[in-house]
Amino acid sequence: MAGTVKRRGNGGPSPKKEPGSTSPRAARAAEGLAVALFLATAIALTWPLATQLDQGLPLGTETVATVPLASLWSLWWNADRLVVGYEGYWNAPIFHPTASPFAFSEAHVLHGVLGSLLFRGTGSWPVSYNAVVLLALTLNGWAAHRLLLAPSLGRVPSTLGGVLVVALPYVYQELGVLALVPIWGITISLLAALRFVRAPEIKSGARLGLTVGVSYLLCGYYGLMTGLLLALTLPFILLARLRDPKLWVGLLVGGLTAGLLVLPIALPQRAASAEEGFERSEKTVAKHSARAVDHLEAAWPSFVPAPGGTVSKPSSRAFWPGTVRVFLALLGLGWALSHRQHKGRALWLLALGGLGFLFSLGPHATIGPLSIHDLLRTGLPGYGQMRALFRFAVVPQLIATLLAAYGLEACSRGLFRAVRKPARPGLAVLLSTALAFAALADQRPRMGPIHPLPPLELELGWIDWIERNTPTDSVFAFLPFPGGRTSADYLGTAQWMYWQMRHGRPMVNGYSSFFPKSFRDLKKEVASFPSQSALERLASYGVEYVVAHRGFVTGRLDRTSWGGVRLERMFADAATAIDVYRLKHP
Repeated sequence: MAGTVKRRGNGGPSPKKEPGSTSPRAARAAEGLAVALFLATAIALTWPLATQLDQGLPLGTETVATVPLASLWSLWWNADRLVVGYEGYWNAPIFHPTASPFAFSEAHVLHGVLGSLLFRGTGSWPVSYNAVVLLALTLNGWAAHRLLLAPSLGRVPSTLGGVLVVALPYVYQELGVLALVPIWGITISLLAALRFVRAPEIKSGARLGLTVGVSYLLCGYYGLMTGLLLALTLPFILLARLRDPKLWVGLLVGGLTAGLLVLPIALPQRAASAEEGFERSEKTVAKHSARAVDHLEAAWPSFVPAPGGTVSKPSSRAFWPGTVRVFLALLGLGWALSHRQHKGRALWLLALGGLGFLFSLGPHATIGPLSIHDLLRTGLPGYGQMRALFRFAVVPQLIATLLAAYGLEACSRGLFRAVRKPARPGLAVLLSTALAFAALADQRPRMGPIHPLPPLELELGWIDWIERNTPTDSVFAFLPFPGGRTSADYLGTAQWMYWQMRHGRPMVNGYSSFFPKSFRDLKKEVASFPSQSALERLASYGVEYVVAHRGFVTGRLDRTSWGGVRLERMFADAATAIDVYRLKHP
């Protein structure tokens, strides 16, 4: 028929549409609806978080709120430094007087910028934090949707694939670790890599470098993963174009772009790690690496049993994405390999998933006498500081979900050939939606508990006293120090950091991915508090005030003077049983 155009619908040839059906306005409307669907999915899967944005932080499979509280504190510190042009960015007010203590943990740079903007609009840090979580989940779906549209899959399978990525089980297992929620940085890097392969030039190279840099600024782990996986796979795809000067210029521009984003963060972190001698031991890395069987175990009960069964309680070490999802992925892989248009991309995705699986095994992955882990530890800067290598498992889960969207496309096209033309589009949408819903329901992520938070504006006598009576640069020690080394042991410290977001005074204790030697030494000495040696060590660190739970000091303070050191109680908060002491040293 004259004046008609063809449009790809759900994967197969679509009935002819009237002119204007593929207008930019219609495309924008479709994108808007897709984003709304991703947001609705995120809200549904994290319910009742949307109704409690100002009341607490999601824990995922974390047993205590130490890590979420530390992440919230990081957003606050980023916002605090943003308004002064990041002056003193690395000299965060923890682990005083250690230099550059903020370099010991995930920087949360982009989350900090977003959190700062949200805080200006909401006036609440918990609300800002939870909004960042919901936005990250939404962007996870949108980025996957855009990646799937790039190889010309239908809009419906691509959108449903995005929904499945919003519901990626791994992300909900790690929901309590803010930096691990936004996998969209990985996905947009894959999309940029596809576009660079299609047209290697300055613009596409810059885009690739930008996305890899963004992935790193969202999460150092994911940025390192992304760069490593692309560096290992792209050369094989670009092998036929090695003589093209545009390829090398594009790669150079991409490398410079990524470097401009990554190096200002990575170099100080690397320098701080080298200064302190931070490197994970082989035993620690092996303990936090995956086993092959972990990839066959499900975190939550499934309608279709996982090959390895379901773990007894939700765990971050169960990586089976769901049997229905895997079935669709296998179907999609077979379909893509049989179509020349999709074969190359499918093989690339398969290689990415295989490498992600291999690297998640850490020291357990060997090829004869060759240890892949030792090679990476020696040759890849930053790899030696990575502890939880099982986090590479996000890659095979993501790849399986992307290939499941190809499975939806295959089913849609099969339906197009099996039924009469008038019924094709509607039935294809129904079939794709039903299969996607089955995959989601089969291994549906469960929302973990929400850790309640008192508002920072709460009227607390001890904080009011500190704000009224001490200079802003006064150094504090908050007791008790943790006795152990687990995140549960540091919950009290993370809570002290939460209140630091209000009073802002520097403290000698803190929580981070790594602990400086100065703090480790202080921690051992303070275990004997209030001995003379403990008080003298606190004084040598510049401590002027000690804040302590009354239960911790009851029975210990039978005197106020130890040698030349005096400990004078300045304020007693009867409501919270927290007291403030002044440390006086000759």
